[in-house]
Amino acid sequence: MNAMNNYDVEGARGLLEFRERSIISLNEGQRLGAVDDILVDPGSLRLHALVTAKSGLLRPEINAIPQSEIVLWGLDVVLVKRGDALVKRDSLTGLEPCLSAFRSIPGRDVISLSGDRLGEMRDLLITPQGELAGFTVDHVRGELAELLGSERRGERRSSYRLPVSAINSFGRDVLMVDLSKVRGMVPPAQASAEEVK
Repeated sequence: MNAMNNYDVEGARGLLEFRERSIISLNEGQRLGAVDDILVDPGSLRLHALVTAKSGLLRPEINAIPQSEIVLWGLDVVLVKRGDALVKRDSLTGLEPCLSAFRSIPGRDVISLSGDRLGEMRDLLITPQGELAGFTVDHVRGELAELLGSERRGERRSSYRLPVSAINSFGRDVLMVDLSKVRGMVPPAQASAEEVK
């Protein structure tokens, strides 16, 4: 893992890392497909489901696995309880507020409660158990850059991990961040940046 700042959560990984990851049924030892998308409920700050697609005769068959059926978000595969956890995506309830982790989250503006643009959201971070742990912000600027000390170190294109507790609201358009929840967590001298690839 690349060097991160001290907002890191042990074992937390970005959702974007799971694109194309195999989904394996723990009980049957069967590959159910690959991760095509992950649906996130911004209101509850929880993962809702992962989406997989199979080739069909006329169009792909879109299926989903509810988060409650996922046992582990592993380094190499996603483990689910059983093969019949795979259901038609349209049969899942509660999809209306959900956002696509692969299409809707990267590039979203991160705004402070004082109305300043702090950067651009790159990814959400989850624990191996699927709990939201934090998020990464690219192109950090303004008060957040000052707080993290990145301007003093002359960093321009850096990415920082911030804790989920810093999220004030996660809407359809922007991520609102409460900087008072970040202040004091890590002295700026201790924060280090992850190089953007």
